[in-house]
Amino acid sequence: MVLNNIDWSHARSRPANYIEICQSIADSYPNGVAHGVQKDALQNAMDAVSSHGPLIFKFGLFENEKGRFLSMSDSNTTGLTGRVLLRPEEYQVELPEEDRWARFESFAFTKADPDARGARGQGKFIFLAASKQHTMLYETLLSDGTYRLGITIATITDCPMLHWEGAAAQSILTELTGLQPRTDSGTRISIVDPVDTIVEEMYNGDFMNAIEETWFCSIAKGLAQISVNVYGQENEAKVPFPYPIPDNDSDDVKVWLRENDIIPVGGVNYRIKRLQIGRRTDGRVREDIRGVAIVHYGMKICSESMSWVDASIRDSVFGYIEFDQTLDRELRKTTNQTPNHYDLQWRRVTPRAIRNYIEEQLRQFGEMKLGTGKHWREQKERMRTSAEHWALRQLSMHARNFDLLAGTSGFRRPSTVSTQQYDKTKGLAFRALRFPDFRRAPLVRWDERIGEFFVEAFNVEEEACTCRINIQVFQHNNQVIRLLDQANVVLAPGDSRMFGPFMIQFARDVFPGIGVYTLRATMIDESSGDRIDRLNRYIYLEQEPPFRAPFDVQMLQEFPPPYDKHQWRMSPTSDDHFTLYYNGHHPTYLYYEGMGEGAQRLHLFNIFLEGALQLVLDRPVAEGAEPDYHPLTRDQIEGEPKEAYLEIIRGLSEVRHSLFSEVE
Repeated sequence: MVLNNIDWSHARSRPANYIEICQSIADSYPNGVAHGVQKDALQNAMDAVSSHGPLIFKFGLFENEKGRFLSMSDSNTTGLTGRVLLRPEEYQVELPEEDRWARFESFAFTKADPDARGARGQGKFIFLAASKQHTMLYETLLSDGTYRLGITIATITDCPMLHWEGAAAQSILTELTGLQPRTDSGTRISIVDPVDTIVEEMYNGDFMNAIEETWFCSIAKGLAQISVNVYGQENEAKVPFPYPIPDNDSDDVKVWLRENDIIPVGGVNYRIKRLQIGRRTDGRVREDIRGVAIVHYGMKICSESMSWVDASIRDSVFGYIEFDQTLDRELRKTTNQTPNHYDLQWRRVTPRAIRNYIEEQLRQFGEMKLGTGKHWREQKERMRTSAEHWALRQLSMHARNFDLLAGTSGFRRPSTVSTQQYDKTKGLAFRALRFPDFRRAPLVRWDERIGEFFVEAFNVEEEACTCRINIQVFQHNNQVIRLLDQANVVLAPGDSRMFGPFMIQFARDVFPGIGVYTLRATMIDESSGDRIDRLNRYIYLEQEPPFRAPFDVQMLQEFPPPYDKHQWRMSPTSDDHFTLYYNGHHPTYLYYEGMGEGAQRLHLFNIFLEGALQLVLDRPVAEGAEPDYHPLTRDQIEGEPKEAYLEIIRGLSEVRHSLFSEVE
């Protein structure tokens, strides 16, 4: 290659705006600079604790004739041992663990050791961001008695470093800061002229609250003794109220305790060392303590809340989960936190298994101790239904701009999807269900009728089932008409049965008034009482629907093979309507479901949009008619596979652009 012949020895270095780098890293800390400073300072010190611990750590805010400083001093630690590296090329090889000074001064060099905290050394830049002058000093006393001092400053184009040793270093420290040099092993970092946020939070107690919230497990076990000194007033960090959690219920606290539980992940059994949850009956739990704290190597990373219950319960639940060393190391090695250590990479399989375990334990706690079991299921279903409704509404609104669903005059019925396919192993389907005018469906007028239609019950599993079939019309939760209540329906393997015909006449003496009604068909297992399937078809009597969805949607707990890895399937549930079934067991759905209703909405919108494109490609209905791919370009759709793919992606992207330009 030509580049191999170039002499780079006299080339100029590319400048980088290190002040902007510091600010960008600081902005990534969700709880602010002050919270981040205590977290990274203590994490670095915990990583360097010597065998005769515990860690002793002192934060000190002081001011003298040299200026204002925030000092962070650790004892019973190894200190910043090792070499001072002077040439950039010395960082190109993996640094041994004892080269702590070099590791502290480096930036963006990876660590092969899974037990070494921090991925790329970005955390120290929070200290520079915490200084109005973007300057910090760092000093250590080595085991051989050598005293060493370093200083660094972030500028617009560079981040230079200086260091001194011995008596010269001691003299320079006192001259610059007014501090006396260290006389014991360990490290002290001094932030020059700390930003106002840190000063304010050290004054009002928020800084101490952050320490106690992040390190309560280490404090409770005696692994860390942490103090904060603000202009001579010193206080020691304690286990925050309402910790500690008792092992048994009391008048004040309901308790849930699990130890040594196994979480299987990909054939490996990981161990939960301890999970302990409490619920204060008086609700006295401050906001930053709420939820189950995920504790990783003694430090709280984030927390998982009991999101599906009422706020009066959710906001009074607190606790923590700890892992054994194997699982702690696995999290660090393969799913390490983002550089600011405020979250796990939940998309990956191990964190996702942890989240599922926590949710299940919270569910059991609520069901057995708090009486929220039924409420939990109802709340989760409510969130899912709300997300479905939002996604369908947005699909209708934004897709109309591109005539994706054949305009506003009504949706044309697809014609090429087989009416005999089953996307469930057993369940129900509407057959021959026709609205009086499909162009304005689901709107009906007084004295119009829907009919005559059938309901098919089918079973394609290898075992027979005995079930009950109910077909009713509801307004809200009140039954208006019962069309069928058939008990002891036996469906042999591969069997199906038709029920009907049924007809619904919208007579004024039967229906209580205008509004929304639900035609509902339900299949219930006779032996267990569990619901096997439910179909809902919404009907608007003399009332304009808020939007007209091109299809119904329904979540299935899992898809049968060979569709078990599919996210969704479109299936006809009546002659003029389709249902998009989506896979509730698909890991993508479970991931977004765990992120809350907002993420669930956007995920379902994308699934429903893909389903709508299938209907576009199935148009038109009339036999012999020319294919109508509008808003897709016919020539590209009928061309090479790559052209068809790119044209479909273009259509999807335009609708997504419309949505995400408006979504908050």
